Amino acid sequence: MIGVTLFRRVSPKTGNPLPGYYCSFRIPAPEGGTKQVQRQTGQTNKREAEEYAAMLRDSFLREAGATDEKSQQIYRLLKDAAALATRNELTADRGRQFLEKMTEFATGTALRSYTITDWMEFWLANKKASAKPATFARYKNAVARFKAHLGSRATQRLETITSGDIQKFRDKLHSEGRSAKTSNGYLKDIRSCITSAVKEGLLPRNPASTVSVLSEEDSVSREPFTIEEVQKLIHAAPSKEWKGLILLGAFGGLRLGDAATLKAGTIDFSKKCITYLPQKTSRKKKVVTVPLSIALEQYFLDYPVPDDPAAPLFPQLAKVSPAGRNGLSLRFGALMTHAGISRAEIKKVKHGAGRTQYARSFHSLRHTFNSWLANADVSQEIRMRLTGHSTREINDIYTHTELSALKAAVQNLPAVSL
Repeated sequence: MIGVTLFRRVSPKTGNPLPGYYCSFRIPAPEGGTKQVQRQTGQTNKREAEEYAAMLRDSFLREAGATDEKSQQIYRLLKDAAALATRNELTADRGRQFLEKMTEFATGTALRSYTITDWMEFWLANKKASAKPATFARYKNAVARFKAHLGSRATQRLETITSGDIQKFRDKLHSEGRSAKTSNGYLKDIRSCITSAVKEGLLPRNPASTVSVLSEEDSVSREPFTIEEVQKLIHAAPSKEWKGLILLGAFGGLRLGDAATLKAGTIDFSKKCITYLPQKTSRKKKVVTVPLSIALEQYFLDYPVPDDPAAPLFPQLAKVSPAGRNGLSLRFGALMTHAGISRAEIKKVKHGAGRTQYARSFHSLRHTFNSWLANADVSQEIRMRLTGHSTREINDIYTHTELSALKAAVQNLPAVSL
């Protein structure tokens, strides 16, 4: 009889079988899983004992709410899983198969199952519709590198990802010569991808959550430009658009991506200011307003600003990605070399792998803007408003005080008699 076992008990005193049959069966437990029930049938005839045991089992099942067809199917799966477990044959894959079938019986919908590659591609597809192009490109790069790191394991089930896989990925990036900050950026993106899987109920926890970030003491500190170097960059600019890009960085503090994608309507000539929403902090909806400096005002008086407010201020540069092998960032590096300005190369070697980094880039213009303001005794509060920095700690990183200003400050110290 399916699901019911008949047996005889033996007297502990005489060792002889006791009269009547006993039965054993399993029923769903309130806390989950199943529990075993043993009862005396009171029957000495085996057929009658079987009939009584079946009625007894059905009675218990009714109380547990497991008498309908759906519950019976789930119960049979539990029984089969228990039988495999008893024989030590219940593997992780077989267990997931049982769970998938039970979920389908219970809900009428098959349990979603993904390989690592399938989930990451699904996640990227969703991000493509919501993330900014530059951010999506970063996500795509992180996923591609992580899958390459896993190799053939990328085709395994999503549940097989471990914290060890992610930590080794982080360490490999660092050992190849990438800075800790860059390696941490990849870690953050992969962690975000897996967090989404947890929210979808595909994973019980995020294995990336236990992987700590690397210390960023090796990160490159940006160096500002001098006024003479900014002048050289302006003169070396290959077009009016590039000249405007440089001026917006040095005299407006704009990041490369923000400056290249500005719309014509962001410039208010009546109020003589630029108002824009930085891409990096766009989720906070924190708009930044920068008054036009003399240099920017003179430039825009001579520059053909489009009449359409929604049109790109720099039509050609707006088509080019800031990053990439032919992106604006690398083009600016070539412009620096053409202008005879050092990029301040820093060679980093880690575990035999080397990668050249530079202390100077387009972002150094943003440091230059903030530092010029600081050296002109502009308060940090105002500097933070002009740059869009949210904390003093961040603004401090962009503040490079000139030696002359430091010397002037020291002169204010009191004199003593020696």
